[in-house]
Amino acid sequence: MLIKDWWYAINVCRKYGILWNPFRNRRNASFFVRWDRNGKILEKKIQINPFRKEFKTTFLHEVGHIFLYTSGIVNKIYHKEDRYRRLFERESLWHGGRLLSGLLKEESLAFRFARKAMKGKANIPYLVRSFQTYSALGYSEFLHSHSEDANTLTRHTDRVCRGIKRIEK
Repeated sequence: MLIKDWWYAINVCRKYGILWNPFRNRRNASFFVRWDRNGKILEKKIQINPFRKEFKTTFLHEVGHIFLYTSGIVNKIYHKEDRYRRLFERESLWHGGRLLSGLLKEESLAFRFARKAMKGKANIPYLVRSFQTYSALGYSEFLHSHSEDANTLTRHTDRVCRGIKRIEK
């Protein structure tokens, strides 16, 4: 089964011009997209170890990220978040300088891409558990921010539920 999945990954990378770095530790997977000043894509790269558990699902999740970036969907997500930044800055959860709500939407769309690309063979509980690692960031940020605003926590929980529903449907 592994060789079949590896061959699938090689063919996807060839078809879409993605560089694949298989020399990565088994715990982490990542993607990288680089543009020039005119917005032309110079490089698309995925780093994932082929011996990783749930390799094909995780690989397709990273391909989903690349698709979201190359199609401009991610720019729309974060542009919309920047518009609301001023309105909810005091009540928003942040991670790495970005609003966490945009990150959750991006991740849920990438997980949904993986589920749809696997055509009914995706391990949906695995996808939801993986998504919940990102949603947990919001709860830890909330606890560390010493904020006692219940609206922030409620909004974050609503976004997590929307993301899980997006993955499952």
